[in-house]
Amino acid sequence: MSIGVLIGNLFRTWLSSTHTGSAASDHLLVSTFFLLFTIVLGVFVGANHLSTSPVLPYGTLHLVAYTHMAFIGFIVNAIMGAFSYLIPLTLAAGRVTSHKKRCIYLDQLTSMMNRWGSAQIATLSLGTMGLGILATLTWNVPLSSISIQSAMWACLILLLTSFVLFSIKLSAIVAKQPEHRTTHQVPPDELKLTA
Repeated sequence: MSIGVLIGNLFRTWLSSTHTGSAASDHLLVSTFFLLFTIVLGVFVGANHLSTSPVLPYGTLHLVAYTHMAFIGFIVNAIMGAFSYLIPLTLAAGRVTSHKKRCIYLDQLTSMMNRWGSAQIATLSLGTMGLGILATLTWNVPLSSISIQSAMWACLILLLTSFVLFSIKLSAIVAKQPEHRTTHQVPPDELKLTA
């Protein structure tokens, strides 16, 4: 019940936030979904394990898939969301002293972090959910089957795509320096010569 109240509060805060549509807020929203999903799934896993005759066979591979769904879905999404918000803020505060110029620079860095945000979040989420699908496939097909191999490579490619996109954007904003616009002033001696 307390997790449900927490999720509801976070979702209501996300809806009323001015940052909706940004990579940071979307990552944090998806991470709360995975938190709720893995908690509910964990309750079912525990109930299945503690029952005298388990409804579903549950092995080490299923436990590994569950823990990775919790780790990648909740923790990695939360870290990516926090970094997408905090790193541009830190870079802007450390590199620009003027408040007006800092806001312009921060907007540039934030827009760079928001690029390909939907693709980044979708590939991370699909790759994470694919781990659960991969684990459920083992109930019906052997580990050496083409279905298991295909699902494993699909999950790996999706997760790597998300990590590569995020790494490229982080590298780009770290390399992006604030623009210093200075007007070229002509020395007084040159003004006399041209006159």
